[in-house]
Amino acid sequence: MIDLIGWVGAAALAVCALPAAWEAWRNKSCTYNGQFLYLWFFGEVLLAVYAVSTQQHHLLLNYSINIAAVWILLTYNKGGD
Repeated sequence: MIDLIGWVGAAALAVCALPAAWEAWRNKSCTYNGQFLYLWFFGEVLLAVYAVSTQQHHLLLNYSINIAAVWILLTYNKGGD
């Protein structure tokens, strides 16, 4: 049961950035604070490296989707910081 809770939590966190990424893609604009986005991006990348190095591959779903979503937000960031 606890594994199911973990998977549901990971899935929820994996998709939480998708609405913002879709909006940025659609409008070709993102006004989130740039420092926030860079910290979020590098945090996700470092956690993905940690997951691979400790063989916790089940965590990569969350990190991979968020890395892609935050990359989209960074691509369309218009300097909202």
